[in-house]
Amino acid sequence: MVEFLFLTGCRPGEAFALRWQDVMLSRNIIRFSKSYAASIKSTKRTKTKTVRMFPIHLRLLELLVSIKPVGVKSVDLVFRQTNGQTYNTRQLNYVWLGEPTKSHGFLGVVNQLVKNDKISQYLPPYHARHTYITLTAHANKNNTSALLLLAHACGNSPEVIMKHYLDVDRSVELAEV
Repeated sequence: MVEFLFLTGCRPGEAFALRWQDVMLSRNIIRFSKSYAASIKSTKRTKTKTVRMFPIHLRLLELLVSIKPVGVKSVDLVFRQTNGQTYNTRQLNYVWLGEPTKSHGFLGVVNQLVKNDKISQYLPPYHARHTYITLTAHANKNNTSALLLLAHACGNSPEVIMKHYLDVDRSVELAEV
């Protein structure tokens, strides 16, 4: 699930609620329409109350194919616990942070990255969303259509992408008119 969050920039609750019927491999899109809320132990509409279609790129396709069980039903959750139940923030944080006790603990994904000097400090799970959007926005900063697609696919406005994820490039010179 952690890799999926970094490859899509979806909100954790959207990943928790995702079902295989929302993953349309033949059309290369994922439909994000629901979010799992642990506070009510149920799914609800997404934060922006919109249905978003997210394009499946090659690395994401490879991940989805590798985790799709044989004989899966369309109503099955994409990410589920061994008991079939949905994940929630508590379980994600466990994988993310690990178990800090020395007797039987393990380092979570983020603590392993810090230990191996891949990142400098702890970052919460929601930073996967910010990382995806920032990297994708910068990679496509000269392509207006791609930025519009990114905004739609992530449930943001183009203005939010510009204001919060793209910094002003001070090396750019204005063209004379």
